[in-house]
Amino acid sequence: MTDVVTGGCLCGGVRFEVRGPFIRAGHCHCSRCRRHSGTTGLMQARVRREHFHLLRGAELVRVYGRGEGAVKAFCWVCGSSLFGGTWPEGPQVSIRMGAFDGDPGIRLQFHTFVDSKAPWDEINDGLPRHPGEWRRDAPEGASHRDLIVDQFTKQALPFSTAPGIRDEEALGLLVEASGAGPDDTVLDVACGPGHVVCAFARVVRQATGIDVTPAMLERGRALAAARGLANVAWHLSDVLPLPFPDAAFSIVVSRFAFHHFPDPLAVLREMRRVAAPGGRVVVADLTAAPDPARAAAFHRMEVLRDPSHVRALTRADLEALFAAAGLVVAGERRYRLEADLDDVLSRSFPAPGDEARIRAMWEAALADDGFGLGARREGERIRFAYPVVVLVSRPEPVGVARDAAR
Repeated sequence: MTDVVTGGCLCGGVRFEVRGPFIRAGHCHCSRCRRHSGTTGLMQARVRREHFHLLRGAELVRVYGRGEGAVKAFCWVCGSSLFGGTWPEGPQVSIRMGAFDGDPGIRLQFHTFVDSKAPWDEINDGLPRHPGEWRRDAPEGASHRDLIVDQFTKQALPFSTAPGIRDEEALGLLVEASGAGPDDTVLDVACGPGHVVCAFARVVRQATGIDVTPAMLERGRALAAARGLANVAWHLSDVLPLPFPDAAFSIVVSRFAFHHFPDPLAVLREMRRVAAPGGRVVVADLTAAPDPARAAAFHRMEVLRDPSHVRALTRADLEALFAAAGLVVAGERRYRLEADLDDVLSRSFPAPGDEARIRAMWEAALADDGFGLGARREGERIRFAYPVVVLVSRPEPVGVARDAAR
């Protein structure tokens, strides 16, 4: 999210704005949220405190439920539910999604306290469901950025050496799909250990990687040095917003990162912003099964395996994101990334005790392909394949106005 998002209460006495990316968004079904809302619960989005600004009406906000869990903050004049969490303290602000004036850009990513939901409350959207809190291993005040840095600092070495990450054939397919040539300048968004940057650097004039995890960038620098590549650059930064001017690159790519973004549409809009007219935007990611039940089961397992995981999108979801960002899909490649459960878990850092739960979920999924990944047993091991899609945008003509879709 790069635009200002505004909101307020029903009577207009309380007004606020958000200037920065959202951390996450969820639907709480606990009994307290049900009674406060009078319906299935509360849908809320979180932002860092420094990105939230209360414009007026602080004297109108009343707080109920201190010491009983997440508070309920509301306007005493009109009764509108506005904020939760630890309002008005804490490093994050939890905002009721119904209080936004327009589209905040982020979508619901999970359900919490589903074991407490009303018997008439049916959940059919395929999003991950948590029996209680969002994530029991997340420290108080931890942002999604913190989880990303924590997980990928641990994963820097095993992730960078994983066969599916450094597979030259898959990297070649990505470069070929982008149409890259010697005059191109490339940006890899959430570049990780630099394999994509180095693959493009062999073909293009300049390749740049940006990532939020220092340990990953160190792996990228080492890889480029080992290969003798001098036409590369590395930036340590969040990707919202991208710290580059408009139209700075002819190809903007992201691989295996969109399922980690709380607000993938905002990231895609930023990728489009920094892509020059006539350039291409390329997104490659593993995809969820089109069957909602299988997708939901996969999400539940993945959140346990990797706490920085947000949601794997379907191929249709990705195309819809392209459309919402003002991009047209002009090219597509697909392949299957073969994997072994033991190998994947050896590169993962779930919370203590969760590995046994993950293995039990995989065992249960074998009978009916419960994750939609073609899981099967080969001897003593469980093997499966992630479906991967590569989408390439149609180059935008020079001189066409681009503001409407941002």
